[in-house]
Amino acid sequence: MFRLTFILPLPLALLCACASGPKWTLRDPGPLSAEMRALLKKAEKPYRNGEPFDAMRTEIAADPVAAWWWARMAARDVRSARAVRADGVEQGSAAGQHADKELEKRIRDGQGEATDDGSSMLRAAAGKRDPVEERGLRELEQLGAAAIPCLVFDLACNTDGFSRQNGVDLLARQGDAALPLVQQELASSADAQRRRTAAQFFGARMPAPAAESELIRFSGDADYGVRAAALAGLERGGQEARAALLAALRNDEDPLPRRSAAIALGAQPSRDAALAICDYLARCQGERDTRGCEAAQSALQRQAKSRGVRSLAAWRAYAASLATDAVEPAK
Repeated sequence: MFRLTFILPLPLALLCACASGPKWTLRDPGPLSAEMRALLKKAEKPYRNGEPFDAMRTEIAADPVAAWWWARMAARDVRSARAVRADGVEQGSAAGQHADKELEKRIRDGQGEATDDGSSMLRAAAGKRDPVEERGLRELEQLGAAAIPCLVFDLACNTDGFSRQNGVDLLARQGDAALPLVQQELASSADAQRRRTAAQFFGARMPAPAAESELIRFSGDADYGVRAAALAGLERGGQEARAALLAALRNDEDPLPRRSAAIALGAQPSRDAALAICDYLARCQGERDTRGCEAAQSALQRQAKSRGVRSLAAWRAYAASLATDAVEPAK
């Protein structure tokens, strides 16, 4: 299993560790003082051995540069453990750098989803922790807000999709403390990729009211990938979220956000949602949109808690049989 060894000088260690993998950092946190360099080297041993070092961690967290380097070590432990578990190897830098352009082409060709930029690997690794990952997660939790700059710039802003997905997960674990930097560097960015990452972050924070408001705002973004990510995150929303999903399903100009809206509505069993998905299924059949038909069938099956494809007429009969009162989605 790949593990980052914290041998000083740190920049050289990270360069060597990342030579065959994706670019690890987008921003240099700055030089370490000699005292902090020695402290990091001293603290690594108890960290790796699972021994207490609370006083040293407190001193590290109080220095922004040292905290960044220390968080980078813990975050890389988490990412590397998950990558090995999910795919067997670290992802190549060239593949990571071009992932979004290739992904956009696959989406337009009907062969991929906007959310498939690392999330599938992360899902594959879910629920299968190992000691290296657990240690890294605990350390990032202990660092708290001091770890957030590293998580934003090293992971959430990365060109590699799997790194970004890990950034979303680790930032969501930090809770409200991550919001200011997420808003500044991701949600307010002119870069659609960063806004999409912000939408995924707020989706991971659902059903928090503040997260729902941000997702509804992103559901009107100029970029179709951002809209799709936001609509997917509204799956666990309330009445306002349902209204945004219904509007997107009926009116969005791009097929990908419409598919995301249909899938999210599948988690919100109600008559209005079922009827809207039936209308969407009819549209997809008329347009020969195979992926849209699959999304509609899957959403209706989820609402009905059933399996198997049904005809449009059968699904309309199911939708008409539902009570008119909307049912709140499961939280």
